[in-house]
Amino acid sequence: NNDINNDINNDINNDTTDDDDFYEIDFRYGTRTKLAYEGKRDQFVSQGEEGEDSSAYKSRSLKYILTSSFLPEGVTPDYYTFIKWRLLQRFISANVHVLGTQSLLLGLGIKNKNSLGLSAALNWVLKDCLGKVVRMFWASKMGRKFDSDAKRWRFRASLLFALGNGLEIVTYVYPLFFLFYATLANCLKQISMLTSSSTRNALYNSFREKGRENIGDITAKGEAQISVVDLLGIASGVCLSKFVVGGEVRNILVTFLVLQGLEIACMYKEIR
Repeated sequence: NNDINNDINNDINNDTTDDDDFYEIDFRYGTRTKLAYEGKRDQFVSQGEEGEDSSAYKSRSLKYILTSSFLPEGVTPDYYTFIKWRLLQRFISANVHVLGTQSLLLGLGIKNKNSLGLSAALNWVLKDCLGKVVRMFWASKMGRKFDSDAKRWRFRASLLFALGNGLEIVTYVYPLFFLFYATLANCLKQISMLTSSSTRNALYNSFREKGRENIGDITAKGEAQISVVDLLGIASGVCLSKFVVGGEVRNILVTFLVLQGLEIACMYKEIR
């Protein structure tokens, strides 16, 4: 930025700038682009863009919008490798989540209208409440240990989440023990989510460029990325469940094992 400012001052002092020339100055990236009038659009554009058709202009604008909305500034090159594997991991995780939810509902007896009622609702609420209690105890006992080795705790959290997903599938295989398996699964997932969220900032901090205070931007863009990928993953999981898996226990187990193995592999690549 200082170099750009010095160049501009030198141009003014040396009177080398043509009075008819216009420039776009980007102080954020330290660039200066000469502008030219484009009659088709009745506006000034950079000389590199002069004469481009409307489709190219729209494509460039869309690329800029997506980049500014989903990619943070001031990050190291390692960030892009991390986020590539993270988005793939979250996409697979969303598919597994659909299978787990399907198994919970089937294990609860959602197919049998006669079994629905107060008992089913009570089982569902109990598993969530007990999971929250375990989360509170985990936070009070382990909160100070996460910062020392964030990557290792992050990977441990993914293994606990995978085990929780597996226990959700088991509720469909052994519906009589629904409350036990569902509660244990939810407790593991609550512990995993707490550990994951507690170590996230430590990982994001490692991707900041030196001297940049942009952890808020990195976190916000990361959440935006995950929101989009989760929606796509859920839609994919619904289609997978409906057209491929169905309600067969064998199909659910095989699909779960394949997807869960891929998710753990992606997590390992993500934090390696």
